[in-house]
Amino acid sequence: MGIVKMMKKTVGLSDYSDVVSLSNARELVDLGELAPLYLIGLRFGGAEDMSNCVFVPPEAAAEKDQYDDIIADLLEEGRIKSFSCVPQYKGRSAVPCRITITAKRESGSVEFEETINIW
Repeated sequence: MGIVKMMKKTVGLSDYSDVVSLSNARELVDLGELAPLYLIGLRFGGAEDMSNCVFVPPEAAAEKDQYDDIIADLLEEGRIKSFSCVPQYKGRSAVPCRITITAKRESGSVEFEETINIW
C-alpha cells in the first residue's frame, strides 16, 4: 500500500480551537472552509445525520474518501470484517484534530489503519 504513504499528510493548516459549536462549523461550511465528512460513509450504509457527521477542511474529507475506496476494496476482497472511523478532538473544538480509520480481519487483527491529521 505504497500509495497510502504518499497520501498521508497533515491536511489542515488552520487552528480550529475557536470553532466551539456546530453552528460555528456550519458557518465555515457555508464559506467553503469546512465540509461534512461522514464517519461511516453513506456507501457503507452510514446514516445521513449528525450522529455520523463531522466537519473538516475539504482536503481532509477528500482524503477520507480515498481511504473509503481502500476500505471498499478490502471488503469486496473479503479481507476485512469490520471497520471504524474515530474522531479525536482538542479542547472544546467542534472540529476534530484527527480521524483514525481502522479495518480489522475476522480474527480481530488490524488489516489497515490510517490517521488523517487535520490540525
